[in-house]
Amino acid sequence: MAAVAIAASFSGCNKMEEGEFNPKQKLVEVYQETSDNESGTWQSYGNVLTEAYQWNGNVLESISYYDGREVASVVETFQYDEKNRIIGSTMTENGFVVNTLTTKYVYDDDELEEINIFENGTLISSYEFEHEDGKIVELQVRYVNNMKVACTKALQYADPLRRIMPQQVAKEVNRIMAKAATKGEDGYAINFEWDGNNVSVLSTSFSDGSIKVTYKYDNKLNPYFGLFTMYSIESNMAGSGISLFSKNNPVEMSATTTMDTTIDSYSVNFNYQYEGKYPISSTLESPVVSYDYQYNEATGEYEVVETEYQQRVVTTYVYAK
Repeated sequence: MAAVAIAASFSGCNKMEEGEFNPKQKLVEVYQETSDNESGTWQSYGNVLTEAYQWNGNVLESISYYDGREVASVVETFQYDEKNRIIGSTMTENGFVVNTLTTKYVYDDDELEEINIFENGTLISSYEFEHEDGKIVELQVRYVNNMKVACTKALQYADPLRRIMPQQVAKEVNRIMAKAATKGEDGYAINFEWDGNNVSVLSTSFSDGSIKVTYKYDNKLNPYFGLFTMYSIESNMAGSGISLFSKNNPVEMSATTTMDTTIDSYSVNFNYQYEGKYPISSTLESPVVSYDYQYNEATGEYEVVETEYQQRVVTTYVYAK
């Protein structure tokens, strides 16, 4: 999974300012095993390395992302200011800069004010944050000349919406946003409600639709807390959801999507294994809908064939000794 790193508020016993990521338990590797069940039998695609973290003491220098190969597909390197806050990152792909893709963070005193993403020096998207009582309550998303300007790699590796919502919800956002763009809308707002240090409700609306996601949590510590890694609209991962905002780990997520007059609701559960206060693995089973174009000889036209099946994703966390 690709990442953009900034911070939340407090982690375990450590107090953190926005822009810092200094967890008590440091991740070094993350593995995922994805299995599909289309005919009553689970088929695994293997347990593969997806993330590797490089630390210099308490400073996160870079994250390498893997797509099933032994060599990292993308490496994200972070830059810091004199307060040890992340102020930017650069993505490289197999040794080459990904479209000279850079991310810049702007702070207002101690709070994150906005994130700007540039491709080849040109602004392609911006994200403005509104705080209340020290917590993010609204995120304004803006795409320059609508989201189609941002290339696939920009969305995949730099979009600070990564993991803000799981895959199913992200697809719906993408679908509704694409329709809204045809009417001249170039952005939207995401609103957050909090229960202590956990995000309890995420919601957003467009001219033709709306999405609301609610979360329930365990009482264990989230290893990503403080790392503002959000879910990419283009990502294929079955999402871990809003967990990176929250101090604890989500155990249940429910989502309701409305588009025109169609309402779709579903919920998923997360199961964990722990060592002490931190999870060493998590399991998510969720429904997946795939679409394929097939030729109909009777009509002489291509038709969209919809297939629904269950998908299981087991994530394993490896920490520094």
